Amino acid sequence: MEVTVVPGPNTHGPRFTQNVYEAEVSEGAALNATVLTVVAVDPEDDPVTYNIVAGNELRQFAINSRTE
Repeated sequence: MEVTVVPGPNTHGPRFTQNVYEAEVSEGAALNATVLTVVAVDPEDDPVTYNIVAGNELRQFAINSRTE
């Protein structure tokens, strides 16, 4: 699965707390279980938008698209 992050209209892109995020999902995982938390912060405090752009053809994963 590939995830993109779209920064707000500013001069610097978001900063992630990790360079790479990886997760394995067990076939026995509960429905709606959190698999991975990705954290990015915009240097100008604008919201960061997250989207799944590939690897989810069966729509088995969902994502919270905005920072909270």
